[in-house]
Amino acid sequence: MNDKAIVSLVIGEETRNMFDSHFKSSWELYAAKHGYDIVLIDKPIDMTSPAWERTPHWQKCLVLEHEKVRPYERVVWIDADIAINHFSAPSIIDTVEAGRIGVVGYLRGSAAVETYREAELPDDVDMFANTGVIVLEPEKDRDLMRHVYDTCVESPKSGKENVPLSYHLFKSGRAVELDPRFNVDWSNEIHTKFRFLYNTTHPLRDLMAAYCVHTAWYDSYFLHFINQTLDGIGEDGEIIYSHNTRQDMKLLTTDIQDPRWLVVNIQQ
Repeated sequence: MNDKAIVSLVIGEETRNMFDSHFKSSWELYAAKHGYDIVLIDKPIDMTSPAWERTPHWQKCLVLEHEKVRPYERVVWIDADIAINHFSAPSIIDTVEAGRIGVVGYLRGSAAVETYREAELPDDVDMFANTGVIVLEPEKDRDLMRHVYDTCVESPKSGKENVPLSYHLFKSGRAVELDPRFNVDWSNEIHTKFRFLYNTTHPLRDLMAAYCVHTAWYDSYFLHFINQTLDGIGEDGEIIYSHNTRQDMKLLTTDIQDPRWLVVNIQQ
């Protein structure tokens, strides 16, 4: 047993199959390279009825209490829809000073403040993070995570647990920013670098996306396939196409018969 672990939730058959098919191998190679154990929790930690009033994502706030996680000195939470570039990614925990919480900042200043306001949180924090990747210490951070779980609510603007959790991590005064390559949002990569992929009706869209997703993964440490849908709106307001960007994860790991395709096998 190592003294550090990668921890995630894989609740439900669909999530487990997605993880096993597209992400598991890169996690195992990264863990072996840097001396991590992998702890996958496949059942809700809180089984009480109030827990079902919110999405399962809130269970993230309880993982430090899990019997399999408590023995570790330090852990890194990683959402189960993240592909790790095990070739270049350094040990993430080694980049965070002991006693600190590591997150990747996404918004700063007024944009972050407004995000919290919209979720009916105080406006005294001007940093916002995507909580798909968090470096934690079970002994030091257990109570903070439990506080978020017990006192915060889910709303249309809460991003499930993300906005309240981000707020309290920064409010604690112990959060520090990780290298942004540790949580790269594939949807944002499309929006900022590969906008032509919005045209999901183009016959070569997936061919172009295969090259682009490989490029994004190569330039990242952790590439996050957030469950986000791109809708194309026609002149009359009708949705003319719809594409969930998470589906592009298949282009990173699935063999394609057509030799024109660039497909990366991350098991190599």
